[in-house]
Amino acid sequence: MERVLRIAWAAALLAGGLVRSDELTLGDRTVKGVFTGFAKGQFRFQTWDGQALAEKTIDVRTLVLDKPVTAALDTRSRKESETVQLKGYGSGQFRIVRAGREAVERESQVQSVTVKESEESFTEYMERAKQAEAEAAEGAAAKAPERPEDWVETGKVTVIHFHPPDSVTSTRQGSYCRRLAKDSHGRVVYRRIALTGTDDPAMARYALTTLPQFWFYARSGKLITKLTERFTPEDFEQALEAARKGSAREGAE
Repeated sequence: MERVLRIAWAAALLAGGLVRSDELTLGDRTVKGVFTGFAKGQFRFQTWDGQALAEKTIDVRTLVLDKPVTAALDTRSRKESETVQLKGYGSGQFRIVRAGREAVERESQVQSVTVKESEESFTEYMERAKQAEAEAAEGAAAKAPERPEDWVETGKVTVIHFHPPDSVTSTRQGSYCRRLAKDSHGRVVYRRIALTGTDDPAMARYALTTLPQFWFYARSGKLITKLTERFTPEDFEQALEAARKGSAREGAE
């Protein structure tokens, strides 16, 4: 359960663009998480499921960063460390930007790489993730409402998300939907109802048989569309558009 929650918290942050998602390729497998530094011939990497890796250079094929990061670089050819932009690693070379120009440093010449943007520990990342997850549940009461309509905000498009808390997929979908609501500048409201599972008493009260589900209400308060099986970005965007227009789209329940 703890591992699932770690991944769910990480997914919430990643979907919101709050932390990096780097990739370290080791032989025929690739792990995702945060690159935290290089020293003594080892790449330090924190995976999103809680593993702290220290991988020898010989075992690392590539390091792909979600975005370039500011790093302190120590090499054997310079007496003092220098601040560079680290872009990644491959073919035995660190790719950097030094004084506005792209360059490479061979691993054999690099003593250490300290990523300044990763000074926070993984625990601190998880604390931020927990906070993001709590913000995702903003508006959710300790007890589910008697009717979903009780949370519909007249005058705005309202999205009700019926969410099983242990589902990473539902967390990711909810984060995407919440971001769409945020981008609407107040025209769309996202509300999440957390249900313990299919045995939750609220399932029968709401006539639900599957989780997750997303219900879209027009500004008038009328239920327009339900997403119950497929949850692609296009599905969310089309459902929102239908709710804005106040008419159900084809194929909606």
